[in-house]
Amino acid sequence: MNSSTFTFSARPTRREAFALSLTQLLCTVLLLLSAMSPVHAAAQEKRLLVGSEWVWFTDYAYLIADWTLQASSDCLLEVGTGMKLSNNPRGSRKRFEGHIRTTTWGLGSIHVRSLTPSVSCMVSLTAGHVEPLPIYSSPCL
Repeated sequence: MNSSTFTFSARPTRREAFALSLTQLLCTVLLLLSAMSPVHAAAQEKRLLVGSEWVWFTDYAYLIADWTLQASSDCLLEVGTGMKLSNNPRGSRKRFEGHIRTTTWGLGSIHVRSLTPSVSCMVSLTAGHVEPLPIYSSPCL
């Protein structure tokens, strides 16, 4: 048998390295999601003072979740959902006065800002109906 037929490399190929990184990320997300308690999260209400900059309210990881935001009717506000990249929410963005109901899917966070110049508003966020992400047995364990 010719020894040059078999080559062993100590370094993985780019494809193997990418697959390994993706598997590690998936395993980490699955382990973190298994530790979340959607029943406890749904009972929380959060109140924060919101100005012209985006203010983080909460992170979420649900199959689907309904949220209610309330503020005084003299404030024009914007709610952003999804991942926040480059200091802007990259999911949906909605403007509202008074109150609004919004629905989120998957992983992300909720941010709110005031669109009324030089006015800060007290905003409350309450989670409504939530459906947790299904957790399957991990191939990593």
